Amino acid sequence: MRVKRLMRALPALALVLTVTPSTGQPARDFNACALFTAEDATAVLGAPAEPEATKGKPPKVQPNCVYTATADGKPVLLSVQFRFFRSPAEAVAAVKEARLEARGRPFIIGGQDAYWHPKQAHLVITKGQAVVTITAGPLRESERVPEPARKAADVLLPKLG
Repeated sequence: MRVKRLMRALPALALVLTVTPSTGQPARDFNACALFTAEDATAVLGAPAEPEATKGKPPKVQPNCVYTATADGKPVLLSVQFRFFRSPAEAVAAVKEARLEARGRPFIIGGQDAYWHPKQAHLVITKGQAVVTITAGPLRESERVPEPARKAADVLLPKLG
């Protein structure tokens, strides 16, 4: 129960604790879409990807990025969400607790701890102070498999330093 409340509060917490992945310094203009570009999403999805439209002026701190495309006549999406913690140990502890509660399948991707959440069909990876949640594939959660998210992680992790 505590983890569910924590997971609901994390997006707001991420805005407060946002730091750049490599230096740990506060990021006043962090943009997930600048880090994981439309070209990256196109390479992962295998179809031209378009970023999700934002209404009005985009915020300076944007921890989420969503791309959509149509592959083989079906809509697909790729979503990247960043959450930042005060220390790498805090990030690892939060992910381990969430993995146990979700009964997720553990992975090692690029030397980093990760797990596949079976019900929500997304991949969660720790990298330093950052916890990255990647959702890739068809819109229906029941049709998603880990491979597209792993491919996205392989593209994203080198950029995080």
